[in-house]
Amino acid sequence: MLGRTRSSLLGTLEEKLFHACSRGDIENVKYYLEQGCKINVVDLGNLTPLHMAAARDVGEVLEMLIAAGANVHHKTTDKISPLHVSASRGLLNNVRLLVEAGAHVDTLDSSDRSPLFMAVSRCHIEVVSYLLSQGAKVNIEEIHGYTPLYEAVSQKNTTIVKMLLRAGAKITQSHHLLHYAILHRHEEMVRLLISAGSIVNLRDESGDTPLILAAKTQQPNIARLLLESGAAVNYTNYITGNTALHEAIKNMRGGTQVFEEMFRIFQEHDVDLEVESESGYPALYLAIFLRQDDAAAILIRHGASVNSVFHNNPCKYNYEMFTSDLFHWVLHRGNYQLLELFIHAGYNIRNAHIPKTTTHPIERWIVHLQSNPMRLCDLCRIKVRSLFKSKVYKMVSRLPVPPAIKTFLKLEDIN
Repeated sequence: MLGRTRSSLLGTLEEKLFHACSRGDIENVKYYLEQGCKINVVDLGNLTPLHMAAARDVGEVLEMLIAAGANVHHKTTDKISPLHVSASRGLLNNVRLLVEAGAHVDTLDSSDRSPLFMAVSRCHIEVVSYLLSQGAKVNIEEIHGYTPLYEAVSQKNTTIVKMLLRAGAKITQSHHLLHYAILHRHEEMVRLLISAGSIVNLRDESGDTPLILAAKTQQPNIARLLLESGAAVNYTNYITGNTALHEAIKNMRGGTQVFEEMFRIFQEHDVDLEVESESGYPALYLAIFLRQDDAAAILIRHGASVNSVFHNNPCKYNYEMFTSDLFHWVLHRGNYQLLELFIHAGYNIRNAHIPKTTTHPIERWIVHLQSNPMRLCDLCRIKVRSLFKSKVYKMVSRLPVPPAIKTFLKLEDIN
């Protein structure tokens, strides 16, 4: 830590004192002080021997310098005090000695960082605890507006976060600490921040709410926690217009099981399946466009509209997607299991364009239905589902009917 030595110090006792303090050399420090060495001499960086001693875990050296009259308030060119030095290194005994000698616990360096900020940023829990016990201010902002709490969350240290919150640390909403904790999959931190007053529906610079971010990163547990804490399931990203449901579909890296769990949580909080993105497309459109057929099947079973027509096709130069409704996208891809779901969910088969000469069993069945009525039970199912819409699962589950009928109404009989 020793900087450049002033030419006037070269070869003097003061230069030797600097070196002895930087090494924690008790005997030589004692000797140089007895020889009348100047105690508050500075090098080119405005460092004093006390700064050197503050960086070493040798309390005796620090005590000797303080007893000899070392200035505990002296700052370097960057306004770093001896207390900053000891706090940043987690040297609790040194911190105690300096504070007891009168060092200001809230002294600031050139970046407006306090000793508490330095200790927090390096996760020195004992030093943080001591400084707080000495009345250190917890909401001082450094030059960029960041607080000790921001640093503690950035370091993912829940112990220090709890200490700061107990000491009165305030949530700065513009720091988006809740988003940060979610992005780093830190559920305990999320709980702490919510209980401390983080706004659960606040959008970040990218337009995402915490719930949308949880959906993007496939974290059902955090999604549930947010919703139980008041997060709005249908809030959109103000740039893309996507909801948490849109993002859950877009980010199905964890497979269908994670999506099913996330969707079930959304359903418990009345997710709207027909909310359109900024481009004008609901969740079912996105699922089919991205070939997430399992997600599409889940959405259809839960009441997503199968008769939507899209006039704003973003894929007009893609032959496969050049069609006005979802049914024909699926038909062109040959996903006949999904087609069957479309029909039983109430797709208007009069709009289906299928050659009369087709030989595929499902296509022939659809052609047959265009000129012949469906079974009465199938028609009844369509009617019941049309009444319940996106609440079909919730409503059917409450009906006083046998389980087999519930399975039928939920389209769970169709694989």
